[in-house]
Amino acid sequence: MRKAYLFTSILALAAVLSACNEDQKTAEPKLTLGQTEVTVPVEGGEYSVTWEVENPIEGTLPAVKQQDGTGWVSNLRTNESTILFTVAANESEESRECVVTVTYPSAPETSFTIVQSGTTGEDPKEYSLEINLKELNESQIVVDIIPSDPDMTYFLMCDMMENLEEMGLTTDEEIFESDSAWIEDGVSYGMHYSDFVDKGEKLNYRYRQCVPDTDYIIYGYGYDTLSKTRTTDLIKLNVTTAEITLIDVDFILETEVDGTTITCHTTPVDYDGLYYVDCYDKPTLDFGLSQGQTLYELCYYDFSTIVDIYMNMFGVSLEGTLDYYALSGESTKEWTDRIAQMQYTIVAYPLNEDGVVIGEPTVAEVTTGSVVEKSDNVLTISVDNLTAYTATLNVTATNDDPYIALELNPEVFEGMSDEETMNYILSMYYWGQDVYGDYTEELTDLTPETEYTIYAFGVEDNQYTTRLWTYKFTTPALEIADVTLTMDFDKYYDVQEVLAIDPSMADLVVDFEYYPVVMPVEVSTDPAGCRYYYAFVNKAYYNDDTDEEFYVMLNSREPYTDPVLYLLPSYNVEYILVGAAKDENGNWGPLQRYDVLCTEDGVSDAQEFVDAHK
Repeated sequence: MRKAYLFTSILALAAVLSACNEDQKTAEPKLTLGQTEVTVPVEGGEYSVTWEVENPIEGTLPAVKQQDGTGWVSNLRTNESTILFTVAANESEESRECVVTVTYPSAPETSFTIVQSGTTGEDPKEYSLEINLKELNESQIVVDIIPSDPDMTYFLMCDMMENLEEMGLTTDEEIFESDSAWIEDGVSYGMHYSDFVDKGEKLNYRYRQCVPDTDYIIYGYGYDTLSKTRTTDLIKLNVTTAEITLIDVDFILETEVDGTTITCHTTPVDYDGLYYVDCYDKPTLDFGLSQGQTLYELCYYDFSTIVDIYMNMFGVSLEGTLDYYALSGESTKEWTDRIAQMQYTIVAYPLNEDGVVIGEPTVAEVTTGSVVEKSDNVLTISVDNLTAYTATLNVTATNDDPYIALELNPEVFEGMSDEETMNYILSMYYWGQDVYGDYTEELTDLTPETEYTIYAFGVEDNQYTTRLWTYKFTTPALEIADVTLTMDFDKYYDVQEVLAIDPSMADLVVDFEYYPVVMPVEVSTDPAGCRYYYAFVNKAYYNDDTDEEFYVMLNSREPYTDPVLYLLPSYNVEYILVGAAKDENGNWGPLQRYDVLCTEDGVSDAQEFVDAHK
């Protein structure tokens, strides 16, 4: 779903056992390709060829070089097991071929051929997509996804109708534009376009964790990852999940508290089905209820999330998940290392065979005790080096007892006592980030002319051990400093042509070999030697950003002093290169924007790059 999209993770463990004798140590590498010919339809797309090496050289990947004059093949790169590449659509009637040569140190050279069909005077292939409902109940939707062509790529989404309405997405074009922006955002964080599409049939495809009695839309369309365009109409399936008929089940909850350990013995009353017992601290429960959820809904979502994670992420069956988590008959459950002096709510609720919560929870409330001694540590907070976007936080301590110091929104704690505030912080913001003694932290991502609050107190074993200290400060307005940044670039080079000349150039930039283009940028500041910051973003989605928004973005980036940057754009994509320098006091200079567009016919001689930048 759009707001909580669950990417399925496949967790694998690889163990390599080697028993090398002297003969094996001296054996020459042998390179083998999974295919010697790749057939590509006229529409093009993203393709791959697997490779493996016997007697490999540690840390070494095969080098790839395509045939001259075959610019319609791009983004040729190699990873740990695969050679990947992109093929442009063929607009001519004639078919075409590209030979890709693959080499590996001390191994015989090999190759594969990319063969792409022409239009032959016919219209491009028309794709279509079917979405057929197979099953529908309170918590899941089961569909068959059937593309007209097994090689077509398509985008698929399931979302609540109210989410689309809240986002103002009423037309197919608006939905597609929203999806495209979401995809581009993911790509900007290191994902690939192929991560967002599917291929082939999906039979009995299940959407779990659905809300009962709720309108959903499942939609999909063919999506070309090369052109970033739709290849089919947007196909929609509208459904409404069934209502849940709740049963009346009661549980006897016998609780015991020993310091920060909670024990609950549960006895179902005239009920022999499945159930679950959980424990919520007061801040977590209050937060969920403040979002408009009932206690039943909170329990429903939380248990369905457990089932979803174990089935989708870990590949555990529904039966296996329920066998591990669900209870039956009398049971005893223990929660250790809870937050001290915190109110907890124990909940017990019935489940059906699908892992759906089918009854209102029975509750019991307990309060934990304390098991640690109070600390006499005294914390003093100060802030210096204050700019519109940054500050240096300083905390001095009178001893080495552990404590935490966090910048938090004070609106969250309105109406709370200091003790309630500390417990809330321990519940919602604490993950063991203790500090000891005097402490300094650089605060970034601040906003000009904004008040901030620091919260600090001693902590041990999830318990506060001192009083609460707070410190407020306000960032100043942005002042443009007398420092300038200049970024010069006039040439770019094809990465694979560069690597074909000198494979060691792959060490120049992280993941250099996985991109089609490298563009060196000469950077200078006035005065010389100032720190500068830059971002390289897709123009289609950042063209309307203000200087203020770009300053916030740059402030979260790492500073540079290097005289040369190596950017890695794609062909035929419009980018914005944006940057600014800071003076010695941390004040920003003027923001610089540059438009960048690289095309296949604009590349410069790769040898020139190797000679200049090795």
